[in-house]
Amino acid sequence: MNANDAHTCVTFDTAHACTVTHPALVAVRKMQRFTARIDRMLAATLREHDINPAQLNLLMSIGAREGSTQQELAGTIGLSRANISQLLDRLQAAGLIERVPSGRAYALYLTDDSRTLLHTVLPAMESVILDEFSAVAPDDQVTLDTILTQLDAASK
Repeated sequence: MNANDAHTCVTFDTAHACTVTHPALVAVRKMQRFTARIDRMLAATLREHDINPAQLNLLMSIGAREGSTQQELAGTIGLSRANISQLLDRLQAAGLIERVPSGRAYALYLTDDSRTLLHTVLPAMESVILDEFSAVAPDDQVTLDTILTQLDAASK
C-alpha cells in the first residue's frame, strides 16, 4: 500500500455531487485555476501590445538563437513548420522580424521594433506574475519551485 492508497480520490454524494478529496488532486485543481488566471492576465497584457502568446514565444526563441532557421526553431519550440511559417509571416508583416537569405533557408533576426516590444512587454508580464505571487512568502515560493522541479523531473 502506498501513501496515495490512504485517500479516497473523489467522493460522490447528493449534497456535494462530486468532491475531489485527495491532496494531490486538490493541488492540481488549484494550480489549474491559478495558471488559468495568470494566463488570462498575461494574454490581456500581450493584447495591449497587439501580440499573442505564440508570437511572443517565437520572438523570445528567435532572440535567444538569432540566425536560426525556421526549421531549427520548429525543432526547439514544438510547433509545426506550417504554424511557425504563419507566425513568422505575421511577425515579418508587423516589422518584428527579419528573414535574411542563408543558403537555401532564411536566418531569422529580431528587429529594433521587436527588441523595444520585448523590453516593454516582458517587464509588464513579470510584474503581473510577481503581483500574483506577492501573497506567498519568499521561502514558500522557493519550496513551490522545488516541488515543481521534482514533479517535472519525475515525468521525464
